[in-house]
Amino acid sequence: MEFTTIWLFVMVGAAYLIYLGCKTLFSAKGGTAADVPEPPRKKLGTIFCESALVEVMNPKTALFFLAFFPQFISPAAASVSVQFLLLGALFLVMALMSDGLYALLAAVIRERLAGRSARAKVLNRITGYFYIVLGVFSAFASPSKP
Repeated sequence: MEFTTIWLFVMVGAAYLIYLGCKTLFSAKGGTAADVPEPPRKKLGTIFCESALVEVMNPKTALFFLAFFPQFISPAAASVSVQFLLLGALFLVMALMSDGLYALLAAVIRERLAGRSARAKVLNRITGYFYIVLGVFSAFASPSKP
């Protein structure tokens, strides 16, 4: 890509971030969590299957397993496939615990913010300023020439 094209993309991205920040700052609504519509309910099994499909189709997951796990597998110790499956199961249990804690934490935070318009206004202002600062930094960042 040519340097001017990259510069144009950076400027458009910076302008969009500044636009989002101004839109968030000057919006008429307080934007409480109660204003967010409830998503349609799905069965837990459906959510699990969709998530598993997304993760299986993600090439980063396969690269992670193929690049990271062989370091911990000893061909002399036991069956390589059993070791690989055991490490994979251990990884899944740890990921489930970690992601589950993130989900619970997000639910607790959402409950505390729901219906409190003063906190929502403060969060909207922080978010708006954050977008504007990111946009300004992006605008003044100089993409390196190839």
